[in-house]
Amino acid sequence: SPIFICPTSGQRAFFADGELSVARAARARGTLQCLSTMTSTPIEEVNQALGRPVWYQLYAPRRWEACEQMLRRVEAAGSSVVLLTVDNTTGRNSETFLRTRPNISECADCHKGTPPPPASERAMFKGLDLSDGRPTIGPAMDWAFVDRLRKFWRGKLVIKGIDTHEDTRLAIEHGFDRLLASNHGGRATETLRTTLEALPEVVAAAGNRVPVFVDSGFRRGTDVFKALALGARAVGLGRPVL
Repeated sequence: SPIFICPTSGQRAFFADGELSVARAARARGTLQCLSTMTSTPIEEVNQALGRPVWYQLYAPRRWEACEQMLRRVEAAGSSVVLLTVDNTTGRNSETFLRTRPNISECADCHKGTPPPPASERAMFKGLDLSDGRPTIGPAMDWAFVDRLRKFWRGKLVIKGIDTHEDTRLAIEHGFDRLLASNHGGRATETLRTTLEALPEVVAAAGNRVPVFVDSGFRRGTDVFKALALGARAVGLGRPVL
């Protein structure tokens, strides 16, 4: 299938079994599942429900030591593909998210009316040293960080959030195995072009050197066929799955 399931934060905000329900559905249909760093279910449990390792989307902790520890856990769970997200490391005005937020539950099933836990207490951050107070990396992430990550991570490395030919060439030069054209479903760069518009530029710059995937805004089968016709190898769905 040319369709895969995008990482979409903590899915227990939508239904009680969260990522486990998605894993069972992906297993039944033979579909690739990508798991968010902000998952509400540990990767070990999701892999068991899926019957094979997920691809793991990385919001890299600001402390490199914490990043290493998280990636060792991912590797120990059997997952060998990491997607580094780079399209929302800086501040942004998330109008779409704020508009839809009232329609998302506050995880009442998990927290019995209490506020949701801070990010540092989520499933994949437990046990990490987050003494700087911010679990995910900020605007300081750069190509030097990528080089360090590429040297450390022995599996496949995907960059998630590329939408220009300049960054496509840089990503390949810095050792990424695959590219994912993405704008975080419109949440990170709401007033710029769509990923479908950016896709031909990314595909042309990548040539035959690495596969190019795409997500953000795809809703139906005809959307998928358009992306495949424009050179994508696979198309990710997020909100429709939820």
